[in-house]
Amino acid sequence: MKTIYSIDAADFNGDGSKDLAIVDSRGDLKLYVGNGFGQFPAILKLAKVKRKTGAAVGDFNGDGLPDLRRSFRRSANGGSVTLLLNDGLGNFTPLPVLAPAKLTGPLIAGDFDRNGFDDLLAVQTSKPKGVMLLMSDAAGPLRSFQTTPTPAGITSLAAADFDENGYLDMLAEFKGKKQAPLLMLGNARWSLHARRRPSRPVPRAFAIADVDEDLHQDLISCTDATSPTCRILYGTGLGSFAGAPFPSHLRSAVTSGAQQPTTFDKDGFVDLAGVSRQDSRLVVHFGGPTPSSVGLETGSAARGAGDRRPGTTTASKTCLAANAGSQDISIFINQGGRQFVTLARTKLPNGTGHVSIAVR
Repeated sequence: MKTIYSIDAADFNGDGSKDLAIVDSRGDLKLYVGNGFGQFPAILKLAKVKRKTGAAVGDFNGDGLPDLRRSFRRSANGGSVTLLLNDGLGNFTPLPVLAPAKLTGPLIAGDFDRNGFDDLLAVQTSKPKGVMLLMSDAAGPLRSFQTTPTPAGITSLAAADFDENGYLDMLAEFKGKKQAPLLMLGNARWSLHARRRPSRPVPRAFAIADVDEDLHQDLISCTDATSPTCRILYGTGLGSFAGAPFPSHLRSAVTSGAQQPTTFDKDGFVDLAGVSRQDSRLVVHFGGPTPSSVGLETGSAARGAGDRRPGTTTASKTCLAANAGSQDISIFINQGGRQFVTLARTKLPNGTGHVSIAVR
């Protein structure tokens, strides 16, 4: 199936409305300019990127504006990363940055060294294979580099402060069943260290949330989006987890992930949004004393994954999904009372499909 490889939402042109940065199956990075009414009347092609590698949104130069990672290039001596620096009006200036190794996705942006500038974490394909942290500072974006060796075959990256030392940690998932997910802890030396397998097996599709409100980051996994069977790994705050069944009565902090946890009905209890494997509907499961589920019709052949950028929060509870069969974007506006209104769909370019759902 041809797919969209990433969907990122941000106000790129400073008009107060969310825009979408989309990478499609042709490797085209396009900006869908939002008008604040769930419509995208203007579509701008920004650049060509490597196929099967999504974009990354971050403030890499510290000006408070969302920038984009455009592409990786390879050479005999390493490679380069090209950033698109935003002027706040939706105009972007390419900035190539040399890297000492060959890089690819998945990738994630976040302030790993806590200096106020977003860094970029990417997969390193040249030896030693692993992940490379490209760090930004006041002198410029992605100026220093730190490589951490890992097994090959990384399929996704997520970041949160699991050991609560103030620095983002990294959780990597791998292709195949032989290699378990790997947790790598960040520290004040701007590096990822203490490579470990979590004390409990980590599911291969998970979301990050503080489910029991003990101020520790937990992991949630659901096996069936139509009638969710969920389990939770409770974070201890020490970089380890304790497993337990998913408790519907517990409250949750807002975050995002493979299954999107938030509180859609404002009752303070954790709710989950995902895509059904049976009929491609976007399903919202409401937790709490009176749990229920609602199915929202999307296009055909939907498949879901989440936005794992660290620090992402959810203010309003609007759902967005891109559809493979009908090749369009579905937007569902939350009306309260566990009711959603569907807006007119926005057409996507031919040959694209679904990779993400987003909750905004």
